Amino acid sequence: MRHTPGPWSRSGTYGTGVFTDTKETNVIAMCHIKNSNRFFEAKANAAFIVTACNNHRALLEACEMALRVLLQTGNGEDYVDRTINDLEAALTAAKGE
Repeated sequence: MRHTPGPWSRSGTYGTGVFTDTKETNVIAMCHIKNSNRFFEAKANAAFIVTACNNHRALLEACEMALRVLLQTGNGEDYVDRTINDLEAALTAAKGE
């Protein structure tokens, strides 16, 4: 199943909503914290969701490119092998595989 296409934006009355349009009709998520004293945390969570989702594809592409370069030019150094393993694991997790 595919997710709702972006870009997503943070808005709403309190800035805690995540939407796919500027009219705020396509709600993706509303961030709330049970304790109302933590309003700014809910607002920060909405901002984090929007930033992460809107940059997900670019980060995947950058990681895939870095992995290709390291696989082609890797020199067998331990830190290069660890970086390759880390990139492969991160890409697998980010793609939900």
